[in-house]
Amino acid sequence: MTQAALTRTFKQALATTLRDHRNDLRDLLAEVIGDVALTSAIRKGENSKPVKRDSVIKALRAAK
Repeated sequence: MTQAALTRTFKQALATTLRDHRNDLRDLLAEVIGDVALTSAIRKGENSKPVKRDSVIKALRAAK
């Protein structure tokens, strides 16, 4: 098998796998994005002053 044929076969297999497992890939990406956002929020929180619990609850209710 030539390099070009091998490359073509690999691309086809990858495309088929991604298409067949689209939901799994979407779920994985959503989890990764959520983890990155949480990490960013934690880092920002480490450098900010504490706030009262009631203020947080009020802000969360207002955001709904």
